[in-house]
Amino acid sequence: MSSAKRIQTTSKDLPPIIAYHAVFSTYGFWLPNDERGSWSKNVWSPRLKRFGPPVSPGTTRSVAGRSFDRARRDAAREELARPHVRFTLPQLAVIGRAVGRVASEYRLPIYAAAFMRDHVHLVFARRAMKSETWVGYFKRAASRELRKAGLHPFQELVSDDGRIPTPWAVGGWNVFLHDIDEILRTIRYVEKNPTEAGLSPQRWDYVVPFMPPRGRGG
Repeated sequence: MSSAKRIQTTSKDLPPIIAYHAVFSTYGFWLPNDERGSWSKNVWSPRLKRFGPPVSPGTTRSVAGRSFDRARRDAAREELARPHVRFTLPQLAVIGRAVGRVASEYRLPIYAAAFMRDHVHLVFARRAMKSETWVGYFKRAASRELRKAGLHPFQELVSDDGRIPTPWAVGGWNVFLHDIDEILRTIRYVEKNPTEAGLSPQRWDYVVPFMPPRGRGG
């Protein structure tokens, strides 16, 4: 998922968007030529090109569960300019709080949040800004707070002008949620992510229950 993808049908009969399911990952998590597929059009890094061109996933659904050659993926990661980012538990706590500050500042209802070692799942209400814009806010806030806490994974790579490489991959995966049952299923899926990955259950005080809009059925 190395470039942004918005998943939405073009049917004029589709009900309005109620919420978004945003997934964004760390640097090196999903390479543009991952054999499971990506939405990238090009492989810009010369050192990654020997691992093949981008392959379309052929679906709008997640392909994370597809089988793949892990040795090949790990070898490709070794060719990256910087190490693949995998957050520690203290880093995840900082990131989770940073997202909460954004939600509080903009009064954005977040219905589910899961902060994983190398990616993030968020389900949040539709507002005037696009989902990609919100994800940009979340990434920048998390990066700032990691740096302030002295926990940024690239803390030692500060340039002469004070800049530091982002720990996040470009873009992400943004699913438009129109149906109440679909939203509830997605919330349950996100809530289960940490424990299924071997992490402790996550509870964030800014996550609020989803309340279906009046007059909308499932």
